Amino acid sequence: MLIAAAVVVTISMGVRQAFGVFLTPVVAELGIGREVFGFAIAVQNLLFGLMQPFIGMIADRFGPSRVVLAGTAAYVAGLVLAASTGSPTGLMVTLGVAVGFGLAGTSFVVVLGAVGRAVPEARRPQCFALVTAGGSFGMFAVVPGAYAMLDAFGWRDAILLLAIAASAMAAFGFALDGARRRRPQGTAGAAPAPARPVRCRHAGPGASRSRP
Repeated sequence: MLIAAAVVVTISMGVRQAFGVFLTPVVAELGIGREVFGFAIAVQNLLFGLMQPFIGMIADRFGPSRVVLAGTAAYVAGLVLAASTGSPTGLMVTLGVAVGFGLAGTSFVVVLGAVGRAVPEARRPQCFALVTAGGSFGMFAVVPGAYAMLDAFGWRDAILLLAIAASAMAAFGFALDGARRRRPQGTAGAAPAPARPVRCRHAGPGASRSRP
């Protein structure tokens, strides 16, 4: 479960960090100013931030996997449509609005909430740190790959390849509902059983407790 959470954040944050490499070729081909591209990214970041509280509430209600699935759909749709856009408005709607919503549904607020429910309270800081490190690794690792794809295939095909990579978040997102499904009825405020918190249970104070 921790691996799935880290992979989702790695892809989401990594692809987001790579958008800057597309500035020069996009503005050159579309004949727009840098401020248009920058404004689209600003809208993306604004929506990403504003939607966090609402996305968290939706994830608590319907489960993180559904939110990640919807976020992945918006993320991928935004990237695919951005690769075929030819106007500033299209760039704003795709790279700005659609990807902004996709980021909100596939980043820390959803993933860390799922991890917090799945691991013992004493181990949450360490597990949160591991997942957050995945986001940092994505920012570090995806940008060079985006540069290489841009040089090899051009910006439109490179964005499509990033969309294919982003689609993998849906598969890993299904693992985030594990703790929610396993929690017995009537124990909404209780900590989940420690037998399942993958890779963090060995150090938890109640991790070796025998099953009833």
